[in-house]
Amino acid sequence: MSKWYELSLKIETSVRQEFKKRKGKEIYPNVDFYSPSVYYLMGIDPDLFTSIFAVSRISGWCAHIIEEKFAEAQQNLLSIDRKLIILEIIAGLKNANMCP
Repeated sequence: MSKWYELSLKIETSVRQEFKKRKGKEIYPNVDFYSPSVYYLMGIDPDLFTSIFAVSRISGWCAHIIEEKFAEAQQNLLSIDRKLIILEIIAGLKNANMCP
């Protein structure tokens, strides 16, 4: 067993026990918690751990940004549509002599 994996297990156990004691709830690490252990066993230099983590997440980060920008664009379109509808209503009221 590698030193990284042993350290990860000790940290997980300690944190779970402390969280249970303080909050009365169970907590579990996410999949990324054990990534350094796996990278180490694969012979990857520890200086590269953060970079590898970031590379694995870039597509998700990009997708999130695209979703946000698309949502903003949709909101802008909806705002324009609402304004046009209001203008059409006002124009219709003016034509019917119901608006000054």
